[in-house]
Amino acid sequence: MKPHDFDSYKDKYETISLERTDDGVLTMTMHDLHNPGGAIKYDVAYDWKHPHVEWSHCFNDIARDYDNEVVIITNGGVDYLTAERAPYEHDAGMVGKEDPIAPRDWDWTQHNGKALQMNLLSIECPVIGAIRGKALVHAELVTQSDIVLCTEDTVLQDLPHFESGGYTPGDGVGLHWPTVLGANRGRYFLLTGQQLSAQEARELGVVQEVLTGDQLLPRARALAKDILRRPKLVRRYTRIITTQMAKQQMLDHLGYGMALEGLGVAAREPQ
Repeated sequence: MKPHDFDSYKDKYETISLERTDDGVLTMTMHDLHNPGGAIKYDVAYDWKHPHVEWSHCFNDIARDYDNEVVIITNGGVDYLTAERAPYEHDAGMVGKEDPIAPRDWDWTQHNGKALQMNLLSIECPVIGAIRGKALVHAELVTQSDIVLCTEDTVLQDLPHFESGGYTPGDGVGLHWPTVLGANRGRYFLLTGQQLSAQEARELGVVQEVLTGDQLLPRARALAKDILRRPKLVRRYTRIITTQMAKQQMLDHLGYGMALEGLGVAAREPQ
């Protein structure tokens, strides 16, 4: 078996299902560990121990497998990623009151956070994002795809950072949203906790198509089949050249951004 052969990682992850067709179209379906048919529920303590880690490693496995021709990233539940609870109650008395995190612990968080973003951008074949339902947390992961589709009930938000009062948006979010929305709209989105409907996201260029739930994956697969009509190296090099600027910007931004995020966490007042 070759290193990074599909069989070596297809059943490796508990919160990800991986399927690949004979023509090399890989579908990565994210789901909740305890409720595969439901939304992934963001919770700070759980999320950093499981989905975050699995996603970063899975992106690396996908990126290193040269036999992947097109990747579709989607979610199995009714929502992409929501919150079991906001990291902080929307109450001025609670903001900044959770316990600080020690630098050694944050260093691990920073290490994994950088891998999460960079491993995704290291995938060298076209990527199609297919969002189903609410994406209130880590919507930046799927909206970094080359083609982004969503369902009519999709809502995009960055809930766990500035909106919750708990974190500086330093893990790539503070770069991604001003880039994809435009500088002023992106800052507004982050500072106000704005929620974008599917139609608003399409009008602003964040997603390209809004579909019904039963149309979502068939449309993603049809787009993948159309992409496959082009020669392999043309597909790969198009992905590489069109993500080069994003990779460079993310590389320059991530370490500094996550350090600032960590300083904010370290400055919390213990409960």
